[in-house]
Amino acid sequence: MNAIRTLLVALILFSVCFETKAAVTVTPIPTPNEGKRPRVMTDRDGTVHLIYNDKGNIFYSRKSSDAIDFSAPIQVNSIDRSGAVADIAIGKNGTVHLLFHGNIFYIRQQIKSENRKLKSSDIKYTFYTRLQAGASTFDEQRDLSQDVWGFDGGCTLAADHDGNVYTFFAGTTRRGNETVRQVFLSKSIDNGNTFAKPTPIDLGKGVCACCHLKADIDPQGRLHLVYRVAEETVDRDSYVLSSSDQGKSFSPTPLDRWKLRACPGSAYSFAHSGDETFVSWRNESEIYLASLSKKIHITPPGKDLKRRAAILGHNHRGDVLITWSEGDNFNKPHDLKWQLYAADGTAIGPIGTKENAFKRWGVSAVFADADGNFTVLH
Repeated sequence: MNAIRTLLVALILFSVCFETKAAVTVTPIPTPNEGKRPRVMTDRDGTVHLIYNDKGNIFYSRKSSDAIDFSAPIQVNSIDRSGAVADIAIGKNGTVHLLFHGNIFYIRQQIKSENRKLKSSDIKYTFYTRLQAGASTFDEQRDLSQDVWGFDGGCTLAADHDGNVYTFFAGTTRRGNETVRQVFLSKSIDNGNTFAKPTPIDLGKGVCACCHLKADIDPQGRLHLVYRVAEETVDRDSYVLSSSDQGKSFSPTPLDRWKLRACPGSAYSFAHSGDETFVSWRNESEIYLASLSKKIHITPPGKDLKRRAAILGHNHRGDVLITWSEGDNFNKPHDLKWQLYAADGTAIGPIGTKENAFKRWGVSAVFADADGNFTVLH
């Protein structure tokens, strides 16, 4: 009996060690239908929800945990060719929430009949829509911006499973340069049925004109927003604003400092490892990964060329994958690269590369499967 028990223990330890040491794979693939600027989110059931832009229209597709391919795409925007870069969140009852700015071509059409030139105050559309549980089409898109205008870059949103939906967009209600721009929050408490009036929640340091915002709700239910300021038009520092009271108040965490008299057009991203939240961003020609609580700042090794568009993903094992684009000229074909990290910030394995994955100004999207393996859309 003791011999059998010893053998069983040994087998269990062997299987645990084998599982622990099993390598995580990273597979880069093109975004379905040659879509641009993909965004993904994985729900509680393991279904991956994908959105991408194609010639002014936003498309949505999904892939269940046991499916090989994404489903046939459906158009998100109800006004044809009105969509710019979009963001996605999954909320109560599996509702798919989307937020996107109106694109410049749509806006020009709106003022064409008035026979006048485009003004900054005409850049005024931030559209929301949703795919409710059991529905086959998205709701009619609604403009949430009200008196806010002057949009650029990308808007963002986050949703929880209690029916709270947080939409964020950067703009202004008065004339001026980037230093008068603010980040506005428009919140819904009824799963997107209605939204409150947009309220400024930023630090009062201006908002960089074409850098994107990114929102996130961590495993503890805390709300986070990362964005770049434009103080005195030259201080382009990045901050994370965090809220533990469902958006009533925010506390800031500075990420970096950057002196630049121009907008760098940055992207941001969040990922989770257990109870830890990670954020990624760009500063000059380098990208960074940081733990919000441990204040760990990581730069992937082996830099050869300029880096931008750092996007994160995570799996159930606690691994965090950072991906980025790298090249001399982002208007020309350039590479996709990635590096895997453990929860403590230790690099796992070498940097991965897919050469010339992007035609121009590329950005990726990352998701993991039930085994912890990653797919990177580009």
